[in-house]
Amino acid sequence: MKRLEFHDASSIAEHMIKTASDGLNVVAVLFFDDAATLMRELISCQDIDLGCIEIMMQEYNGYNREYYVSLSSDGIMSVERAWDHNRYLDPEPDVMILDCKADIRIKEKIPENCCFEIESIINRSDKDDKCITCCKDCTNCDISNQYDD
Repeated sequence: MKRLEFHDASSIAEHMIKTASDGLNVVAVLFFDDAATLMRELISCQDIDLGCIEIMMQEYNGYNREYYVSLSSDGIMSVERAWDHNRYLDPEPDVMILDCKADIRIKEKIPENCCFEIESIINRSDKDDKCITCCKDCTNCDISNQYDD
């Protein structure tokens, strides 16, 4: 398990591309601004193909939760809502990059054998806010449950 710190979209994109080129599917769980920025970075890479892209500004659809920005081992990028029909969807990653402010219920969707890295946030101004690295059985995770249902 590693702790990775990403300070911009290009460093996340580079990590995702390297991970995918190693034959693993990688998913970044980000909110709209960060997801859109990462998506633009990935699109600018010459070897990335587009899959299904479902992202829209909150002003148009009221959605204010996380998005899954996925890059498959085949080099296909897709973007989808993490929350749909009153539940979090299964992301099915080999590696996951998780926003520190993501809902803790996403962690429950990660396959048991999947390690993931926490640390990102491209557009945050409060960079003093630190996250820790967790795995499914971590007992000292401080990711907060952001939403009340």
